[in-house]
Amino acid sequence: MKEFYTLSGRAALGTRLRRLGEQLASDAVPTLDMYKVEIDLKWFPVLYMLMQKKTAAVMELAEDIGQSHPAVSQIVKEMTKAGLTQTTRAKLDKRITEVTLTRKGKTMGRRLEQQCQDADQAVGQLFADANVDLWAAINLIEAELDKTSFFKRMKVTKREREMQALQFVPYQHQYKNDFTRLNEAWIKKYFKLEPEDSKALDNPEGYIVEKGGYIAFAQLDQDVVGTCALIPMTSKTGLVEMELAKMAVTENVQGLGVGFLLAQHMVDVAKQKGVDRLYLESNTKLAPAIHLYKKLGFKQIMGDPSPYQRANIQMELLLTV
Repeated sequence: MKEFYTLSGRAALGTRLRRLGEQLASDAVPTLDMYKVEIDLKWFPVLYMLMQKKTAAVMELAEDIGQSHPAVSQIVKEMTKAGLTQTTRAKLDKRITEVTLTRKGKTMGRRLEQQCQDADQAVGQLFADANVDLWAAINLIEAELDKTSFFKRMKVTKREREMQALQFVPYQHQYKNDFTRLNEAWIKKYFKLEPEDSKALDNPEGYIVEKGGYIAFAQLDQDVVGTCALIPMTSKTGLVEMELAKMAVTENVQGLGVGFLLAQHMVDVAKQKGVDRLYLESNTKLAPAIHLYKKLGFKQIMGDPSPYQRANIQMELLLTV
């Protein structure tokens, strides 16, 4: 085994499979010569499918072999020039080009079929020698990739690794500017700052923390990437109530799950504080945020008029029911 593959391991799967393909392809030309199959190697899939179907449209061939219509169309042109295929317009739809093999093409096809039969036996022996059914494994891998692409799998893996470094820290005076910065960013992006915002953003210690509230900051690799607050509320029912407010996450980590984990942390803190009910106000324009709240169990309600002009939805989460 090459040292690169020993060191890189499964991370180089694509490169190694490509090398394996090149290794097999290097024997393909002399093998074709041995069976007197006088074709360009790239014509093989089209010739093989035409031997099975007798007649096929270019689009049909493209779907069968998993190549683009222009690529297959070019192959057919080359095969026609070599005298292996001929094309006609479909009787029912003149826009469709149908392809058939010529006498020469059928001769090449019969030779190719014999080669394929021998190749199948040789590959089977190769798998037996290696004690692995690679063909079955490839089928399973392709089926799994059809369900979830490799890019999506990498994205999830990257997110999970990054989230291991995520931590939540309570408010300290050194984070005051971060609290203001993070909240002003999203408010100014979608709406405008209102007088009610200034009460919390200008004096988070006096307006929230010193009144029994709580502010958390999400840190990722020492960078403050999110914040959220629990603000005590005056209850009309005797329940311990707090408002989930001033939640913000930097754009560069949105989509990584930071917001959900931060909100879940706030819910956990509220439970530890003996809170019976969490309340929040938002705007339906912020669809991802609304989806996040619903995922946490928040339900839409009709509450008292909001001091914020931008608020058009109110939600609650009962923690002691």
